[in-house]
Amino acid sequence: MEAYPSPVVEVNRAVAHGRAYGPDAGLAIVDAVSANPSLTGTSLAGGVRGDLLERRGDDEAAAAAFREAAGQTGNEAERQLLLRRATKCFPESV
Repeated sequence: MEAYPSPVVEVNRAVAHGRAYGPDAGLAIVDAVSANPSLTGTSLAGGVRGDLLERRGDDEAAAAAFREAAGQTGNEAERQLLLRRATKCFPESV
C-alpha cells in the first residue's frame, strides 16, 4: 500500500520530523505545505507551526502562530486551547 502525499500527511510528517530531527526540520516541511489550498481555513498547519516554534524557543512567533490558528478553527474548544498555548508562550500576546 502506498501513502498519498496529501497536505495533511505532509503536516503530520512535519510533526514527526520535528521530533526526530529538531524543530527547524519540521518547520521546513510545514512551511512548504501550509499555503496549499486544501489547508485553507483550518488550524492544522498553524497549530503545528506554533508547536514547532515553541520547541525551538521562539515564543513570540509561536504565540502568533497559535493565535492565527485559533482564528481559523470553528471549534470553540480547539480555539480556547490554541489561545491558552499562545498566552503560555508569550503572555503579552493575547
